[in-house]
Amino acid sequence: MQNFVIVFCLLAAGLPVVQGQNFACNFDANNLCQWTNAKGSDNLDWTLHRGATSSGGTGPPSDHTSGHGYYIYLETSGAIRTGSKAQLQSPNFNINRGQRKCLSLWYHMYGPNVGYLNVYLKKNGVLGRPIWRQNGNKGNRWIQGKVNIRTNSNLRNALIVIEGTKGSVGARGDISIDDIQVTNGPCGQLGQSTVSPGATPSPSSVTCDFESSNLCEWKNDKTDNFDWTWKSGSTSTTNTGPTNDHTTNTASGHYVYIEANGHRQGAKARLIAPSYSGRSSTCFQFYYNMHGQHIGTLSVYKKTSRGLGTPIWSLSGEQGTGWQFGQVSIRGGSAYSVVFEAARGSGNQGDIAIDDPKMFTGSCPKRGYCNFEKDFCGWTNSVTDQFDWIRNKGTTGSTGTGPTHDHTLGTRGTGYYIYIEASAPRARGDTAQITSEVFPPSQQPYCLQFWYNMNGNAIGTLTVYATANGVQTPLWQLSGQQTGQWNFGRISVQSPKSIFKFVIEGMRGNGLQGDIAIDDISVTQSRCSRQPSNARPVSQTTTTTPLTTTLRTTPGKTTAAANPQSCKSD
Repeated sequence: MQNFVIVFCLLAAGLPVVQGQNFACNFDANNLCQWTNAKGSDNLDWTLHRGATSSGGTGPPSDHTSGHGYYIYLETSGAIRTGSKAQLQSPNFNINRGQRKCLSLWYHMYGPNVGYLNVYLKKNGVLGRPIWRQNGNKGNRWIQGKVNIRTNSNLRNALIVIEGTKGSVGARGDISIDDIQVTNGPCGQLGQSTVSPGATPSPSSVTCDFESSNLCEWKNDKTDNFDWTWKSGSTSTTNTGPTNDHTTNTASGHYVYIEANGHRQGAKARLIAPSYSGRSSTCFQFYYNMHGQHIGTLSVYKKTSRGLGTPIWSLSGEQGTGWQFGQVSIRGGSAYSVVFEAARGSGNQGDIAIDDPKMFTGSCPKRGYCNFEKDFCGWTNSVTDQFDWIRNKGTTGSTGTGPTHDHTLGTRGTGYYIYIEASAPRARGDTAQITSEVFPPSQQPYCLQFWYNMNGNAIGTLTVYATANGVQTPLWQLSGQQTGQWNFGRISVQSPKSIFKFVIEGMRGNGLQGDIAIDDISVTQSRCSRQPSNARPVSQTTTTTPLTTTLRTTPGKTTAAANPQSCKSD
């Protein structure tokens, strides 16, 4: 009866249930439904549980479905070695070449000793490489994951395998799963991957994770010089392009890119979104990777019946190894298509990649603003540091350090902030950085404001940088215990003559009671004095290297690149 109810709910929601098997499971019948713990290929089992797990500072307080039901989790306390794993297997199923299915699950990965959560498509008894992966502390919250299931050949008796692994030494590494389901069709594109002739697409028709080879009806332009390429893993040229996609952060996830090798300097490739007609303004957001010493230019256009026009967003030159966030507001009116254009740079190390474009009605959030109530907004964790900032609510996992609640709402149970977790395996001097989106040159100063919590007897250092052309200039810095409360910080950048980004870095101190938290970041174009006044960096390193990058973000107008200049603060 339990399985019948789950299937009925999926059908009522309009979701196409995979025929022949019932993969849906919320574990509330205190069983694994049709899923099973693997035998022989792992050394631990997933455990059914209700309420909090037995270890403090890890695991969820309750299930995801109702708050008082069951979920499954990997218990990591006791004499369990790092790398030990538990595998959960789906029922056998068949999948044909070109067919798509979507696995949806909710996961909870909270604690400093969390390992990996992997998803595999087991073919002919061979596990292969993960098709989706998450690792490390994600904060005390349930997160939805979606995994595209596809194959290049007809498969019989395939299995989906969900694997959790024990992380670093310590008991605070429990991984939990709830509310699994599998539906037909690619993830996030059910009913919208193809636009019917004559239909008026919604802004969501522009949204795409590029996990399907049809690119959600984004089309290569036939009037340019070469095409964008659908890709997974690294590009074919070393020292340029991404190593993973942005959506799944794995080598099996997909993105699109331009291959610089084999094309002349200045050659252009354009990718055109489905046409959209709406009177309301929209916000277009995306992630880009522009890594390599020969990077050219990535531009976004609003193409109308009058033609391509001028870029509404444009960026040139090396931007670092990770995926970066971009956004631009688009005025409503007549029908238009969003267009990505990449211009090849001066050499082969000039691959440019994009992933996860999306569009929604309304203006874009203010650049640099974030209260972390929903996500990281336009801020991204760096890939060149030692660990990540974590979004969290309530207390951190360690006693005697960190805030008890967020700053925005001031509530322990609902408000979110981000913090660095100082517990093992972190070592003294390890750093975690978050990076803003790019800010254009301006004759006016920029003022960065934020709230910080540096509570604990082993607090390290919190630093704010302005970074341009790969060189970071420290603007604001505090070290050691401050107070147990949220404190206000701000710093200005004086009339920057080139594009730059803000970077906020937390450095681990000399012990476990060293959690540093921040909340309610905002950036305005105004002059402001340093606060607190003693937050002066030990060193003031600046760069006078000529910048090769430009940024244009004004619809219908361009902001020219100015002469190189250091980022200066009050």
